Amino acid sequence: MTAERAKKIEVEKRVRAVQEWILQGQFTKDIIAQICQLWGIGERAAYKYLKKALKDIQNENAKTLEEKKAYHVQLRLKLFRDLEHKNKPSGSRAALRIADSIARIDGVFPIRENQSGFGFDGGDDDDTDGATMRLEDGTEIEI
Repeated sequence: MTAERAKKIEVEKRVRAVQEWILQGQFTKDIIAQICQLWGIGERAAYKYLKKALKDIQNENAKTLEEKKAYHVQLRLKLFRDLEHKNKPSGSRAALRIADSIARIDGVFPIRENQSGFGFDGGDDDDTDGATMRLEDGTEIEI
């Protein structure tokens, strides 16, 4: 590894550390003092790290809605793939909820009025508009 590459990796690690401190809610003056002390650099260089960390956070938050949707769909697909016991009632319900939340993200199903977000509808298990499905072993599951 070249010295330039090693330096770049070190800068990335430091910027990530500063981002963590920002997200923890530390005050700017405390972050600057911590940078100066830990890495033995001056205030001017410390502010450059802070500026880069803030810019990277803003860039991450500026992702488009489509990029965010794609990320959440991929996350749910991974959960679905990793889900064990899909053939048991609890696993089937979990798989169906994952599929349902993907459909809601994609706009296939609308979000119900009483639903605060995708997937989970606030725990209102008294929902009477749901249907049941009978599995091969005779077990009924709510869908």
